[in-house]
Amino acid sequence: MVSQTIVDYLREQDAEVEWHEHERAVTSERLAQALHLPLRQLAKPVVVKVDGRFCIALVPGNRKLDLAMLADGMGAIDVRLAEESEFGRLFPDC
Repeated sequence: MVSQTIVDYLREQDAEVEWHEHERAVTSERLAQALHLPLRQLAKPVVVKVDGRFCIALVPGNRKLDLAMLADGMGAIDVRLAEESEFGRLFPDC
């Protein structure tokens, strides 16, 4: 089941999404296996803090987020991965 908070957020952003039901998977690799897809065809959301604001970076499943490149591309000073304890309140139904 997909979090209603996430569904609402994606609608607000006019994001084009395609939903697929699958067994629970906590890594990109397991999700790709469950969906019988190559890892490169998945996109994973990564919650980051950019100059103190939460942002979601969408990263290909077979890649790691380059924080320096993200900072440079956004013209940001401070970019880091957000801790789950920090962003849990953003999506409380997850």
